[in-house]
Amino acid sequence: MRKRELASHIVPALLIAGITLPGCAGGHSADATGAIIYIVTESKSGQGFFRSIDTSTGKAGRAIKVDRDPPDIVLMPNNRTAYIASWNSQSITPVDLRTYHVKQPIAIAQGPEQLVAAPDGRTVYVAHNGTTFVTLINTYRNSIAGLVSIENKPAYSTVSTILVSPTGHTAYVANGLQDVVPINTETNVPGRFIRVSSEGCPGPLVPSPKERLIYIMCGGTAVPINTTNNTVDKAINLCVSAMGMAVSPNSHIGFVACQEGFVFTVNFVTGKLSDQITVIQNGLPAELCSMASASNETWAYLLLCNGTVIPFNMAARKIGKPLVAMNSTSPSSMLWSSNGRIAYIFKPGYRFIVPVNTATGTSEARIYVGPGLATMAIGP
Repeated sequence: MRKRELASHIVPALLIAGITLPGCAGGHSADATGAIIYIVTESKSGQGFFRSIDTSTGKAGRAIKVDRDPPDIVLMPNNRTAYIASWNSQSITPVDLRTYHVKQPIAIAQGPEQLVAAPDGRTVYVAHNGTTFVTLINTYRNSIAGLVSIENKPAYSTVSTILVSPTGHTAYVANGLQDVVPINTETNVPGRFIRVSSEGCPGPLVPSPKERLIYIMCGGTAVPINTTNNTVDKAINLCVSAMGMAVSPNSHIGFVACQEGFVFTVNFVTGKLSDQITVIQNGLPAELCSMASASNETWAYLLLCNGTVIPFNMAARKIGKPLVAMNSTSPSSMLWSSNGRIAYIFKPGYRFIVPVNTATGTSEARIYVGPGLATMAIGP
């Protein structure tokens, strides 16, 4: 999935001339998961197209037309339906993944940016950039179930990011200012606003292997949110230019990526930073835009602002060789397979995606997806 670059807090990547990278030869990846990748592309005129790619063979299914300007896609937990957002048409389009039948688009009040599915599959949460609400889609009826306000007056709020808690009981919505709004995923009733900062706090929201905690990044701090009672623990000071954070599997240690090219170790128990590591590219400190990881992994991934993706071994606290490298103006994004064995690096507009073996932190043969890639999702 992807959010428009103006609203994205997640990820960035590929191919500087003259550099040969592992796994960047032509062909497809017969990856270990045999997962199905669902991609949405758009033509130069903005027309959206949806199709699947079998990662075990590299073969693509037929392309079917969907609404224009698609910023995001989400799969239901039962893998029977995909929902595709359309910014231009201000709609969400359901697609039956068994028959590839495109159902009637669901009209919404504002262009969508991010789609998140509830764990039980009954609801899709729609974030809109520049609005004061989240739209709830009833997936049984494929209709709007309601709107949840995330505005804490008198301040004007706007959705910046949504994260479902590790237990699946709550969807947390960062309102871009001082608050995070919890929504019960069973009842879709919002709870008491959680004040996380006295200043602007756009996120991102970062999960932790420790189920009761998530973090929200607020400028140069990380604020822990206790998901058992929706209270805030003491903020942890990071670097002033903190752009992303990863939490190690033991949950006591994390790592923060600073825009100037530094990675620091964060001790969540003591609140102390240590072990400054400088990320060098072309002889200079690299500009870091974000950091990505999945729970219970050894590897995190540094997402450079020029699109390069570099693995970072959290156990050894060492930087690996670039998985993909490029000279772009925006970062790449990453998604994980359901079993966590493979991560996929992708970048809107690029013709390939790059599988990454999460056990070794190394890339595999890239997969051709064709021109105009807009967003993607990973099936089982």
